[in-house]
Amino acid sequence: MAPGPRRRVLWTGVSSVLCVFLCSFFLVPVYPTVSRDLGVGPDLLGLLVGGGQLFGAALQIPAGLAADRFGRRPFLVGSLATTAACQVLRWAPGGVLTFGMAQAGVGLCLPLIVSSSSAAVADAYAEAGRAQALGMLLASANVGQVLGYLVTGQLAGWLTWRQVSLALTLPPALLTILAFGVPEPSRSQPGTVQEVGLGPTLRFLIAAAPASLLAVVALAVAAGNSSTYLLPFVDRGLGLDARATSFLLLPYVAGSVVLAPLTGRVADRRGARPLMLAWSGTGALAAAGFAFLGPRIAWMPLCYVLLGGTTGSLTGLAAARMAELASRPGGPGVGAALGGLRSTQSLGPALGPPLAGLIYVEAGFRPAFLILAAELVAAFAAVAVLAGRPLSVGQVQTTADDVAVS
Repeated sequence: MAPGPRRRVLWTGVSSVLCVFLCSFFLVPVYPTVSRDLGVGPDLLGLLVGGGQLFGAALQIPAGLAADRFGRRPFLVGSLATTAACQVLRWAPGGVLTFGMAQAGVGLCLPLIVSSSSAAVADAYAEAGRAQALGMLLASANVGQVLGYLVTGQLAGWLTWRQVSLALTLPPALLTILAFGVPEPSRSQPGTVQEVGLGPTLRFLIAAAPASLLAVVALAVAAGNSSTYLLPFVDRGLGLDARATSFLLLPYVAGSVVLAPLTGRVADRRGARPLMLAWSGTGALAAAGFAFLGPRIAWMPLCYVLLGGTTGSLTGLAAARMAELASRPGGPGVGAALGGLRSTQSLGPALGPPLAGLIYVEAGFRPAFLILAAELVAAFAAVAVLAGRPLSVGQVQTTADDVAVS
């Protein structure tokens, strides 16, 4: 693909991912208010927030297979349009059921947009710069989060969360129109992706190297999303309002936005595995340190910069490596493989906030953040123990050296 269309694919993907994360997480600073308005506690609100992600996770691999057959553009356009409709549904008067339906819709669209955009970018940058491009794409997710935090936090004194929801119908609606003209890059394995079905894709994903990447992403995203989910409730206990929370969430996003692309650039030259080990260990230390030091503003920014850098870097590196494995002879299409990765990535926000919210309610601040540290220790173990084993299932036969996360 020529440089001009390739850049257009990248920036369309970046804008779409930014938009869907904006629409997915803009309520974070006002979760206590949403909880009060809906008449539920932090634990039940966590189930509502995470439930939509489970719905989307179940459809990731079939959607990836379909995208390999029919292209990325239809899924991008349809998901953006649905996201706009869900914003209207959030605005509409209603209780838990209406809110839950909107969450389910956005929870479905978020992974579909990320999967289709990731696959398109991976195909467009197949020859060079893939890790850095995917790092930029996945970092845009955190830019969307920070915009959501700032918009909602600053408008909390003037607009209700339902009114903000209605205002945020415009970005996905405009991007729906723009997405119709995005170039469709050729898939990584022309002539073969049409024959790859669900069975071979699943056999590929359960091999040691891909399975370790799935585990790393699920654990990293669970820890990262749980940390941002808990912060508004921690801040409320300190007497801070939604505006203050929106600023205190900025370090998490800054860590991901700045550090994930830089990590991807280094990985394109020197390999991913040492960086994945370093980041999972760093994130575990940051979460454990925050748990033992306590909720103090003095060290909160540093801890959240490191947690954001950990989540963004691990997801970007895992996506680049999965795309590389899927592009090998006999592998599934990139869309199907990244759909599998995104499926487990969806488990992070689906299971992380409910678990963290439950522990926070029942046991308090320190155990809740120690769980996040334990998740990142498990991610470290997945890279260290599983990632170097052979990929030898179904149609894919390689050596251990060939598939190690390196």
